[in-house]
Amino acid sequence: MSIPSSASRARLASRLSRIFQVELEHYEKIEGLPLSLDGKANRLATMLRGNLGLALQGLAVVPLFAGFDLARESGRIFSYDVTGGRYEEHDFYAVGSGSTFARGSLKKLFRRGASSD
Repeated sequence: MSIPSSASRARLASRLSRIFQVELEHYEKIEGLPLSLDGKANRLATMLRGNLGLALQGLAVVPLFAGFDLARESGRIFSYDVTGGRYEEHDFYAVGSGSTFARGSLKKLFRRGASSD
């Protein structure tokens, strides 16, 4: 399972998310198995690089991608820049206009190994 999120213009982000979902479904139909989490993260980076022209015009999408890596048996978080640069984050992350405040709150409240309760 993986979850894309983004901080940007809503319509553009929604379009990118839908195209990303369709591409992953297409891959699974062709190959007969799901793409790895690293593969999904790389595919999203490639899509962002393809959107560079719009990003330079101010129509940027800055996604946050998270998922459970079956190979590593752990959750992983990836952040991106507008040029498609992919960065693996650790423990928590936030993007968007309120991300500074969100990261501050997450840093204060985060406890490694805490139960889901």
